[in-house]
Amino acid sequence: MSNKTTYSEANIQALGWNENIRKRAGMYIGSVDSKGFMELIRGLLSQTFLNSKPNYFQLELKEKSSGKIIFKNIQGNLKDSWASEHVNRNSPFWMEALVLNALSSEFNIKFSDKKGNQIIEQKFQKGELKKGNVENKELNCHSVEIDFKLDKEIWKDDFEWNENYITHQIRDFAYLYKRVKFELKYKSDEEPSRIIYHFKNGLKDRIDIERLNGLCQSYFMTYFEEQFNNLSLELAFAFRENSVDAGFLKSYVNDHHTHQGGTHNKGLIKGLRMALKKYVQEKQLDQKYSFSKNKITSYLIAALNLKMDNPIFEGCTKNMLGNLEIVDPIANYVSNIFYEQLKTNDDLTKNLLRNFEV
Repeated sequence: MSNKTTYSEANIQALGWNENIRKRAGMYIGSVDSKGFMELIRGLLSQTFLNSKPNYFQLELKEKSSGKIIFKNIQGNLKDSWASEHVNRNSPFWMEALVLNALSSEFNIKFSDKKGNQIIEQKFQKGELKKGNVENKELNCHSVEIDFKLDKEIWKDDFEWNENYITHQIRDFAYLYKRVKFELKYKSDEEPSRIIYHFKNGLKDRIDIERLNGLCQSYFMTYFEEQFNNLSLELAFAFRENSVDAGFLKSYVNDHHTHQGGTHNKGLIKGLRMALKKYVQEKQLDQKYSFSKNKITSYLIAALNLKMDNPIFEGCTKNMLGNLEIVDPIANYVSNIFYEQLKTNDDLTKNLLRNFEV
């Protein structure tokens, strides 16, 4: 007589969407700490700003692991998809709010109109609805307020907010949305602290900091935010007078920091090289020049944010963009703009070219 156990559907344990997230928290946020929390927040911000276009965001850090998130002056509709496994990928509150809900012992969300009147309220515990209705419909509102308390079962008793890291991350993100005012509240040594970031010139403000921090002068400050070839590109760059200061190139794709660069960076460098070569050829300069990638980046200070559909990243950490089809469109656009700068500033161009003499 066989003692083997028969395996059937009865042996399969079905988990709800929230339990799936709770059992595999690291798969969704990387690390269960302030860094993982900010991964959630950055994703939530990116999706919300892209789809609903609020112009105000507030993050308040309370106690040991509680907080509040507020969006105001929302321009688009929201769909209550932070409480269902059947989320709408086009919803501003897609996966990030769903994960935050599941990993919080308490998650309360309120929607209000322009007069501050409450439209709807929902309360959850560990992702399970305890009060209100989930109707899976679009909501027309002016502001959204989320109160949450991270679940100690997931985040552990020793979890504490790292205000320095979170402040740095919020500031870094604020450069990407010049129309949005970012406010961060927390307590430091029991004293209330309040920080506001509003970089009205976007990435240009980020490059201005690098320029002013340098020991030498910089020139050819260039900034644009344009759409072409189904791409949306915000770019700010300048060249240092010499290589005493290190080069600086920071790039993003759909607001995600691409630490290792990728094809959007290749398009930028190729465009700068094309413009420099064109200028030298048209001026029939006899001196030999080397416009290599290393040479250009050693004098360059630049920041760019590319927004595109269906980005292809190399590696599991999404640190490098791999879409080859974007290189030439970016290169051609950058080349045309930079060439106009070169030919209308001959003296500055001559100073720049000295750095590339062989």
